[in-house]
Amino acid sequence: ASPSAAAEGKGQGAGAGGGAGAGAGGGEEEGGGEPFTFIEGPPAHGSADAAASMPTRLAVAHRTGLILVYDHSLYVPPVDRRKATNATITASMLFKRIKCGNAYIHQLRFSPDRMYMAAASQDGHAYLYDASTFSYVTRFKATFGGVRCVAWSHDSVLLLVGGEDDTVTLYDVATRQAVALGTGHRSFVVDACFLNTSAHTEGDADG
Repeated sequence: ASPSAAAEGKGQGAGAGGGAGAGAGGGEEEGGGEPFTFIEGPPAHGSADAAASMPTRLAVAHRTGLILVYDHSLYVPPVDRRKATNATITASMLFKRIKCGNAYIHQLRFSPDRMYMAAASQDGHAYLYDASTFSYVTRFKATFGGVRCVAWSHDSVLLLVGGEDDTVTLYDVATRQAVALGTGHRSFVVDACFLNTSAHTEGDADG
């Protein structure tokens, strides 16, 4: 794959709906009973403007590509607490429903500046959303296979995308262009992070 490849301009839009991430393979919550696959919240740091525009929120990804974003500030205490259920409580905090492709979402990552949320999808794309409105921005396509992981540089300028094509690709978010391609992995790249100013892969499937 050529590192000059550009991000695709078309993709799935976000449908309106009323810190540290963790994979979660078997839980269920308000999403049609779908098991969720990943939970992620915005980082605690960021600009004052970004923090003010983003109340406490949590994004929950599902196997079918559905992402539900919850906002704790929307919580409405039940009139009768004895009749309250987890479903009614979470439904009251639902901020946005996003249809992100039609496949398993492996990871969600918010940029350190809290401007974007990236999603790694088994459909072969890394999706990018505005982290304030959760509207669709763009998507980056893998050479083949699913995208397993996404990671942000500390300055939020670069997005790393890794997956089943055994490579990692660095994208400049502003230009939507690939600026570097990392090869040599013997199997899927399932997790990665940035150390200092260089990318450091943390989790090839081959160990």
